[in-house]
Amino acid sequence: MRKQSEMPACGFEKASGGECMAFALPSGRCWNHDPARADERHRARAKGGTIKALKNRQPKFDTPKALVSFTGLILGGVLSGRIAPDVGRCVLYGINIQKSLIEASDLEQRLEALEAQLAQQGTAERHHFSAR
Repeated sequence: MRKQSEMPACGFEKASGGECMAFALPSGRCWNHDPARADERHRARAKGGTIKALKNRQPKFDTPKALVSFTGLILGGVLSGRIAPDVGRCVLYGINIQKSLIEASDLEQRLEALEAQLAQQGTAERHHFSAR
């Protein structure tokens, strides 16, 4: 294995006047400074920016209305090309999981309310029969 000092450095002249010391690819420049990789860098930065933008939006997804609204934003972003299809697919999968959790929570609350109502009716019936 070669030592770090034996590996070729990029040598790109930075705005500060110094040279980039990152490992050079066969082109003689590092990944960040290789002109042939400009499109690849742009796609990577755009993808990172999309994910960061989604992270910065912190809406609460605790109601069906909120999920419907956010789903519309994601679909619009994918269709317009602002959101990569893979990112959209992953987010929509998460939305589907959240929808299931909201439904389960709603059913649990409704069941608890019914059980409480039945318990109250049972207590009232016991008082009615014991009064006789």
